Amino acid sequence: MTTDNPAIQKRSKWRKVFRVLGIGVLAAIAVIVTAHYAWKYSGSNQWEKRIDKNGIQVWSRKTPGSTLNDIKALRIVKTRVPVALASFMGEDCDDFVPGCISGRDIEPWNPKDLSSTGIWVVKFPFPLSPREYLLKTQISQDPNSKAAMMRVTARPDLLPRNKCCYRIPDVDNRWLFTPRGNGDVEVLFTMHMDQGLPYVLVNRMTPRATYKIFDELPAHFGKAKYQNAKLDYIKE
Repeated sequence: MTTDNPAIQKRSKWRKVFRVLGIGVLAAIAVIVTAHYAWKYSGSNQWEKRIDKNGIQVWSRKTPGSTLNDIKALRIVKTRVPVALASFMGEDCDDFVPGCISGRDIEPWNPKDLSSTGIWVVKFPFPLSPREYLLKTQISQDPNSKAAMMRVTARPDLLPRNKCCYRIPDVDNRWLFTPRGNGDVEVLFTMHMDQGLPYVLVNRMTPRATYKIFDELPAHFGKAKYQNAKLDYIKE
């Protein structure tokens, strides 16, 4: 049975359009979900070089079960190990972290276990909420090589959450400063960090952002206020 009623024909036409659109949306969702899980559980767990120029090398590593790539970077800098450590531990957060708007100590420096804990708030572009980093910094040194490690880990549950911000849940970043002689220090950085950002964007941008940080290390370490730095717990 057919009808020549224009109104009925129009409704029938739009039903077909919405049906097709609905099928397309469901298909797109299925593709996205499949691609997400395929990516999440892929990976060789091996470091792959992404950048190698101007004496700076940057690698990334995809671990099965994680959507975010880990990052590793390496370069040689003319400096001393105490200078490198002091430059990181003595800076205000906005001197080295773009967008950092506040920072304070939660647990002050403990000379017995060489650690401290602080909280920093970093402003992100709209519509993202500010990120809150509640981090423990731990220093250690190998007595033989004199290499010093600065390890930074998240302690997200140490304080109640603030409504203003997204508390970063997972950080394990390590800076290893190894003296090479002749005033050179090898700087090795490994990063594992979840900032609650889209992983496709983060994985794409992080190698270049890490390269930029390493490109600026000589200037960072070279600030006059750190040149005579001496740390009681670091042996040269």
